[in-house]
Amino acid sequence: MNRADPLRLSLLASLLLLLAAPSAFAALPNPVDTVDPATFVGNVYGVVSDQSTGAPVAGARVAVLDEIGKASLLLCISTHDPDGWPVQPDCIQRQITAHATRAERTQSDGAFLINFVPTPGDGRDYTLAIAHPSHRLAVLEVHVLPGAAMALQVTAHLVPAGDAGASEIFVRYRHEIFESRDTDTGEWTGRSSASAIRPAIFRGSIFSTREGLVGGTTANGHVIVPNDRFAALPSRRALSSKFGHEREVRVSYRGRTAVVPVWDVGPWNTHDDYWNPPNIRETFKDLPMGKPEAETAFYDHYNNGLDERGRVVKTPAGIDLADGTFWLDLGMTNNDRVDVEYLWVDSDGPVANGITVAPDPVISGGSVRLEATASDAATGNAPIAAVEFFFDAIGDSGTGIAASANDGAFDSPIETVRGAAIAALSPGRIHTIFIHARDVYGNWGPFASVTFGVIPPARQRAVSH
Repeated sequence: MNRADPLRLSLLASLLLLLAAPSAFAALPNPVDTVDPATFVGNVYGVVSDQSTGAPVAGARVAVLDEIGKASLLLCISTHDPDGWPVQPDCIQRQITAHATRAERTQSDGAFLINFVPTPGDGRDYTLAIAHPSHRLAVLEVHVLPGAAMALQVTAHLVPAGDAGASEIFVRYRHEIFESRDTDTGEWTGRSSASAIRPAIFRGSIFSTREGLVGGTTANGHVIVPNDRFAALPSRRALSSKFGHEREVRVSYRGRTAVVPVWDVGPWNTHDDYWNPPNIRETFKDLPMGKPEAETAFYDHYNNGLDERGRVVKTPAGIDLADGTFWLDLGMTNNDRVDVEYLWVDSDGPVANGITVAPDPVISGGSVRLEATASDAATGNAPIAAVEFFFDAIGDSGTGIAASANDGAFDSPIETVRGAAIAALSPGRIHTIFIHARDVYGNWGPFASVTFGVIPPARQRAVSH
């Protein structure tokens, strides 16, 4: 069976239907000019060379095709060459030019960069096609993830048209390559220095890698420039808008500090908001707050040493830094641990109000019931995690009498709470209940208070017989 047969058999019916709908093949506008700020984008980059000589192949057309583009390409193969390989170059060039989601040509050194590839948060499956008039077509199914930090690197070896065999494409994501910079020569190499990393050092800090990839696009559509300044975090929940500063991080390294926006998604994972507590963390909820999944997978073989897509984690990175931040602002010469503050994360505690006490007055030694509302809506909008109260004197946070949520669970930024305690208090004077609340980030709010009276127990008269 020739290589085109299974493709042709599986898609023949759909191809015929597509022919009846020419509007589906309308040329796409330039995505660079039409990127929706709400749409994540990804990158595909790499090098194309001749399989027999190893020489770079310049002028090759590298195309990212969606399902319609893939169908048009297969139709070209089926119609113009019954054997499928090699196909007629003019037909392939026309199909790629007309129907590619994104396409670029290789430079004199065989290198190419395709950016602004539309991708949702989980990435998208595409067909990658590489065509050159004097070489056989190379086609491979690929998964493109959002952002430059998760860029797909391609190494393609094209077979000359007159030779036997098939062209080859090898792909891997950028973070599967561990770059390390030699501090003596200043050169970046592929060797790993992971064995020198001690997880006990800088506990609570985050391992950082350099993003680089000048000319690529970040997940929010920003084109990376030389000495750029931004960060990438492994969750779309932290992503700012294009050129936006809604979410920023303060990064410190050996006495130097920089505040930069989060403009990219990565490294490794795209759903690991490790700065959130487990009850609101999107994935890996069994990990402690502040611990990236990649770090735990790297050091402790968590998740069998894999990231969320099943790739072997080769660095413990939880943040990527653009070149200007990495080299110029922080003076880093190698991937290393940095201290990170997530400036958009709630740092103010909830407010308690609407306090009522019953009964009032309460009999000394009897039960007093408390109701109140705890709200973080105006101070960060984080879920309430705990509410506590004290009689008369305020104690250390976390040592008071716990109140409970009326609906049975603390899981909302606004909670109505209730509590009860024995009022072992002196009768005959006014007493005070102090109450405050904590959000899921550990922020205790200010105290609110309410006063109530305490009366002595009723005396029973002696009964004579």
